[in-house]
Order: sequence, then C-alpha cells, then structure tokens
Amino acid sequence: MKTPPQSELLAGERSVELATRSKSEETTRRIEQAAARLFAARGFAATSIRDIATAAGVTQPTLYYHFGSKEGLAKHILLGPIQRLHDELAGLLRRHDLDPAERIERMIALYLELGREDAVRTRFLCGVFFGPEECPIARELARMADELDDLIRQAVTRLAQEGWIDPRGVERFVLELRGVLTITLLDLVYRAAEHPKAVERLAIDLASDLIRAHRSLDAANPLSETSASVQIT
Repeated sequence: MKTPPQSELLAGERSVELATRSKSEETTRRIEQAAARLFAARGFAATSIRDIATAAGVTQPTLYYHFGSKEGLAKHILLGPIQRLHDELAGLLRRHDLDPAERIERMIALYLELGREDAVRTRFLCGVFFGPEECPIARELARMADELDDLIRQAVTRLAQEGWIDPRGVERFVLELRGVLTITLLDLVYRAAEHPKAVERLAIDLASDLIRAHRSLDAANPLSETSASVQIT
C-alpha cells in the first residue's frame, strides 16, 4: 500500500485540527449565550451549572472543561469585553490627533457599542453592577468600573486644561457624564435596541451640551452651535 506524501498527511492533520477548534469555539459560544440569558433572567446565584449545561445542550463536565466554574464563566462573559473597552479608551487618551471634545464623543460611542453588540450580556452586567453583591465578580467589576471612570476623568481633565470647560467643574462633569452614559445605555438595552444610531446620536449631543454647560466664560475653545461630532457607522 502506497504511503501518502508527507504534505497530504500534514494537510489532513491540519484539517482535523481546524475542525476540532471550530467545534470547540462553537461549544464555547453556545455555553456563553445560554449562561448570559439565564444570568440576565434569573440572576447569578439562582442559576446553576446544571441549568446552563441543559440550556446549552452540553454536559456539565464539558462546561467545567471550558470555563472551570460558574464564576469563571461569568468572568469570561463580562470582564473580557470590559477589559477591551478599557484598552480602547486608554488608546483614545494616547491619541494626539483628536481635540478634547471629539475624544469624549468617541469614548461615549465605545461605551454604547459595548451595550449594542450584546444586549443580553449588558442586562447581566447591569444586574451585577446595580444589584446586591451576590455575584463573586461584583467587586472585580466595581474595580474595573472605577478604572473606566478614571479614564473618563483624565479625558475631562484635558477638556479643562485646554480651556474647553471651567476647571472647577471637572468632578461634576464626570458625575453628570456617567449619568448620561448609564441612562442612555439602559435605554439602548431595554427600549431602543432597534434604533441604536439614534441613541448614540443623543448621547453625543448630550455630551456637547454638557461641555457647553461647563465651559468657562473665557473658554479658549468654545463649542459652536454646529460643533462637529464623531461619525457613527
């Protein structure tokens, strides 16, 4: 019997490897989606590993193999996307081609994109963040939220440093901006998911209004009535 060429053997092994990886990724996605739905609907504490495995159509050992524990699964669902948001916001702070107002607008767009890309996950996030600390990752989530707030504060401080707003109003601006983000994100998830662009447009307009409200009388860079805003695509 003729032995297949080495190249054919390698190609066959590669094909099997890709198929196995694809199946594993599909299983992971199915578990994540089932868990997010159940966590959002019932809460973390009221959802069992058995519930998630049944909803995902996998065995409990399979779930443990991919995520280690229910806490590990919750971390994978929530903390990964938030870390990505953190990195993107930090990247905006490092850019020197944006004026301070445009940087704030782009930050808002990134926040809302996090909610728009997966409304069920965002409902779970809101349940953990605003609910009782029954979820083991609540403290870690709060720590990451503080880090996001610090990035926003740095961006607002630059607004003040470059004369866009009164420096005495930085902390109040941060508080009000956080409120705008929270309200708009909840609106996006619970009431206006079918019109995400309109919601983002509203948030950006509100940010511009905040800048106008907080600018000093001798602001070096006052916003005009037709201030350019980030384009949402």
